[in-house]
Amino acid sequence: MLKRGTGILLPIFSLPSKYGIGDFGEFSYKFVDLISKYGFKYWQILPLNPVDISTHNSPYMSFSLFAGNPLFISIEFLIKEKLIDEKDIGNLMEFKEDEVEYEKVYELKEKILNISYENFIKKQDEEFLNFCNENAFWLESFSIFNVLKKHFKKEWNKWPLKIIKRDEKVINDLKKIFEKEIKREKFVQYIFYKEYKNLKNYANEKGIKIIGDFPIYPSFDSADVWDNQEIFKIDDNFYPLYVAGVPPDYFSEKGQLWGNPVYNWEKLKEREFDYFIKRFKQSLKFYDLIRLDHFRGFVAYYEIPYGKEDAIEGKWVPCFPYDFFEKIFKEFKNINIIAEDLGYITEDVIEVMEKFEIPGMKVFIFGFGDKNPKNPHLPHNYRKNSVSYTTTHDTNTLKGWLLNEIDEDKKEFFLNYLNKKGEIEEILLEVIRILLFSNSNLVILPVQDILFLDENARINRPGKKEGNWKWKLSFSKFNEIEEKLKIIKKFIEIYGR
Repeated sequence: MLKRGTGILLPIFSLPSKYGIGDFGEFSYKFVDLISKYGFKYWQILPLNPVDISTHNSPYMSFSLFAGNPLFISIEFLIKEKLIDEKDIGNLMEFKEDEVEYEKVYELKEKILNISYENFIKKQDEEFLNFCNENAFWLESFSIFNVLKKHFKKEWNKWPLKIIKRDEKVINDLKKIFEKEIKREKFVQYIFYKEYKNLKNYANEKGIKIIGDFPIYPSFDSADVWDNQEIFKIDDNFYPLYVAGVPPDYFSEKGQLWGNPVYNWEKLKEREFDYFIKRFKQSLKFYDLIRLDHFRGFVAYYEIPYGKEDAIEGKWVPCFPYDFFEKIFKEFKNINIIAEDLGYITEDVIEVMEKFEIPGMKVFIFGFGDKNPKNPHLPHNYRKNSVSYTTTHDTNTLKGWLLNEIDEDKKEFFLNYLNKKGEIEEILLEVIRILLFSNSNLVILPVQDILFLDENARINRPGKKEGNWKWKLSFSKFNEIEEKLKIIKKFIEIYGR
């Protein structure tokens, strides 16, 4: 059972930074100090996995679900560790304050990390060697994969056949040929882990727990798939047989075609879910609570024949949810899981959640798709063992929704529900108050809703490939957070959060 408390949703990339993208530097610590000061107990971040321009920088389409995103490495930290000098940065290119410009950020971080590595390899570092040994179960394959990905500039299924099949002799030869480049990949991950561990420890000491995301699928062109071909549905020519998505619904007449490869759950069960055991083990190093992305897919998954242009022709295929979760909860006795159970949820999914007492998500704005007082997303219906949100990273902001999405008929129902009229910011604050008042043990407020920002501050628009994962807090907006938190703190105290 979750403890009663309040958290803030803010991805790492959305923190202010003069280096083009939020990172593990100064403002991540300032943010922890701020939310701790005003009574918050949780910080929810999105996946920390590496992203790629070819997959539109989506953290849910990563080429490794074990590795960390090098873009989050703090340049300030590298200077402090004497891995670079300030002069190595040179004339810093200009970045937009409120948007991540990924191509420019990649260019800067690649340059800085190369200099850092050249300085690092001049000295022996026992801590680095220990890190490599402890993480060899994923780090070795990831590092080789990343080097080969840069070398061949093609998807792994178009590499030479013996490399595709991971011929042991060929792989060992490649390790010798690319020894320095492979070590560089390991170094980058070592620095990422070191910086993030410092930040997480600091947050925990301040009474803040980190809620992190567990994407269900990797990208097809990933170290995970190359290294674990047996557990994915792949044909004899090393192409996916099926890809993931969701069927047509009220929001999308052609469904959503995600494109990730789907698992072969029979093989996963045969191997006692070893791949997921490793993933959970890794995630528990990162997070205090784990939000399982697309929880529906652990009960039954939707597979679409590879090559289709939409999700219409897919079908639902059952998994082994009871075997799976019994194994996970036996292996990790004190694990805290939150189910992302949004969208069309069937009775079998609810039964699994109830059997294992896994809390689900309630999203305030989803309570007004109809005028049904029994809608589970309306605050008076919230269960105690749940996590409630004003909005999520996949929806409009609260203000954007109220101004541009809700129709007049449902808006009247919304205002009557609140029993509140007045300026828009008064109404939005009332929504926050009602959530904090509710029975839901954990309330998460996206920082955009705390600041009353409109739809320009959206993080993701599902179904739209480009223009997502870019929103960033400007320095001035960051400075405005404190005055909002002062007001919310009163509610946190009154409602025992």
